[in-house]
Amino acid sequence: ESKVGIDLNLDNFLTDSNGRVIANPRYYRMIKGKLAKVQRKLSRRDRRAKKSQRRLSESRNYQKQRLLAAKLQLKVANQRKNFLHN
Repeated sequence: ESKVGIDLNLDNFLTDSNGRVIANPRYYRMIKGKLAKVQRKLSRRDRRAKKSQRRLSESRNYQKQRLLAAKLQLKVANQRKNFLHN
């Protein structure tokens, strides 16, 4: 019946009293560049649709790009949930 103390901090995810350190995986930092690229493309699609005076709901290219951006953000969220549950 040994007791273990747990310290949650910013440098790493978890440190226990036995000295074991679990690193914080930083999923967002890994995908940040790809997400920025997708969001820039989404912004261009937005400007293009507005320039031709179309609503964004009618612009198919904007909607496709919006789904790609949402999928990347969902991927990061799912990776974080999976890490916490494992």
